[in-house]
Amino acid sequence: MMNFESSITCFYCLEIAKDPVEFLCCFNICCEEHVSQLKECSFCRKPLQSRPSVVLRRMIGDLSVICELCNYKTTRSQLSTHMKICPSRLEKCLICQADIKRSEIIPHALEFHENVIIEAYYGGLAKAKGIEERKIEYRECINMSKKARIGESGKYYCGTKQIFPCKCCDGKCGKDTGCNCVDCMALDIKARGLPKGYLVNTSGNICTKNLSGKFFCMCLGENSRCGQEIQCRNCERMDKTWERYLSLL
Repeated sequence: MMNFESSITCFYCLEIAKDPVEFLCCFNICCEEHVSQLKECSFCRKPLQSRPSVVLRRMIGDLSVICELCNYKTTRSQLSTHMKICPSRLEKCLICQADIKRSEIIPHALEFHENVIIEAYYGGLAKAKGIEERKIEYRECINMSKKARIGESGKYYCGTKQIFPCKCCDGKCGKDTGCNCVDCMALDIKARGLPKGYLVNTSGNICTKNLSGKFFCMCLGENSRCGQEIQCRNCERMDKTWERYLSLL
């Protein structure tokens, strides 16, 4: 075994040769990256002549190796490919610049940057569908001459008194209450390219009815995720107000 290891070891760095080349004068092995640092053969002092060792490259590439980060067993030739997708490889979060394991990037983003992800998704969806970007401050309501403003949640509000009485606020279409009129909800739906059966709750999250007839958005709340069993406060409010949007469903 020692003779085999010595036959594939670079004499320059004393490690297993990476992309090995052999010297034509004495057939010693060296890493390809070190050849440029040599002017002559270190053994016989002759002008340096070398060539890639195809056989050794294949043999070394087939050697087993263990990933130092996740203990995954692979071959030396496949190690660089594995490192690109290694679950334990540290990646930098593009939002907060924290170093996070690759396998934990998505849970991290969902827990700490959910709003940013949603904004990016809606922005890309709107652009793909040819809809005006949401950075535009004003936009005409669908059936009225009044103008609607986009709030921090990404929902449209026009500030007018709603026709239908509201069960959870003063009935004004405004960002302070989170409730908007039918026309502004129609803008919310159009901006997000939503199909029938979907609305946008007071926090700007897409919601729809579950099997029990209650709305849910699948977003992470204070203690749990809003889903089939547990509702967030914004979807609870939608249960009280959804009838005014009946024409949109």
